[in-house]
Amino acid sequence: MFGYIILFILNNFFGISIDLVSFILVGMGAFLAGIHSIPITAILMIFELTRDYSFILPLMMSVIISSLVMHVIFKKSIYLSQIDSEFDYSTYNPISKALDNIFVRDLSLKSCTIVRENETLESLMKKFIENKTSHLYLIDSNNKIIGIIFENEVKSLLFELNNLNNVLVAKDLSNPLKISVLENDKLANAFHLMNRFGMNELLVVDSKNQYHLGTISYSDVQKQLSLEYFKNDLTRNISSEFSKIKSHSKVNVFDDYFISEIKIPDSFIGKSLSQLGFREKFRLEVILIKKEIIESDNITNTKILESDPKYVFNENDSLVVFGKKKFIDLLDFHIND
Repeated sequence: MFGYIILFILNNFFGISIDLVSFILVGMGAFLAGIHSIPITAILMIFELTRDYSFILPLMMSVIISSLVMHVIFKKSIYLSQIDSEFDYSTYNPISKALDNIFVRDLSLKSCTIVRENETLESLMKKFIENKTSHLYLIDSNNKIIGIIFENEVKSLLFELNNLNNVLVAKDLSNPLKISVLENDKLANAFHLMNRFGMNELLVVDSKNQYHLGTISYSDVQKQLSLEYFKNDLTRNISSEFSKIKSHSKVNVFDDYFISEIKIPDSFIGKSLSQLGFREKFRLEVILIKKEIIESDNITNTKILESDPKYVFNENDSLVVFGKKKFIDLLDFHIND
C-alpha cells in the first residue's frame, strides 16, 4: 500500500511514468530482504515470479540499500530484537521450568556440515546429496561460521549449473546466520527459539571464541523434556516410598534403569550439582536430596529436598539418583575409589 501511494504521487504530481507492477515487485524484494536479512533469496524469489530481466538491476539496488539500512540502523535482525524485548525469562511455564536447570552442553551435540567460502555450486550440490541435509554452514578462513546455505536455494539453480558453476561460489549463496545458541545457554531458551522461528535445528557455538561445536535438534530437546517430566513424576511417586530405599542399594524401575541412594563423598561437600557438573560427568539424574539435620539435643532429623542444581552439599547428605545401572556403578566406583 505504501509503495502504491509513492507511485501514485510520482506519476500524478511529478510527471514521472513508472510501471505499477515493476515498482511493486521491486518494493516487495526490498521489503523481504530488509526484514528477513536474505538479499540473495529475495532477488531469486522475485525473479522466479516474473522471469523478467528488465528490472533486475533496480531490484538488486533496492535490495542492497534495504539490507544496508537494516544492518546500519538495527544492527541485527528484527526477529532477534523482538526476542530481546518480548521474551521474559523470569516468566516460568511448565516447559521452561522443566528445562531451566539444563544447559545446551548437557545434550549430545551432532556434527554440522560445513563448506568453505570459495566452494563451487557443484560442490555444494554434492554435499547436500551426500549428507542428506537441508542446509550447509559457511565458515571463513578462521573456521568460524559466518552464514548458512539452504538446499532449496541451491536447487533453484540446478538447471543453470553449467553456466553458473564457475560464477557463483558458496559465499555468494549464503545467508546471514542470525540465530544460534551458546553451549552455556539454558535449554529452555533454545526450545523457545526453535518454536518461535519453526526451526528443527540450532547451531551451538563456543562461548569463548564463537567456534562451532555442533547442533541440537528439536527432537533432542523433546526427548530431554520427556525425561524431565518422567523424572518429576518419579520424584512425586517415590517421596512416600523413600524409606524403602537403602543406601547403595538399587531398585529396578524398568529395563536397565535403576534408582539408588548414594551417600556423597567428602569431595562433594561445599559444592553444588551445577559446580560439580554432575549430570554431564556421571550421566545420572538426581531425583531427591536427603539432608540430615542434627538438632540441639543430638536428635537427627531427615529432610527430603527436591533436586536443586544450586543446593550446596553438607556433610552426611545423600542423593537419590536415577539412570542406567552401569552409570550408577561408575558413580559408586568414583565415590569408593
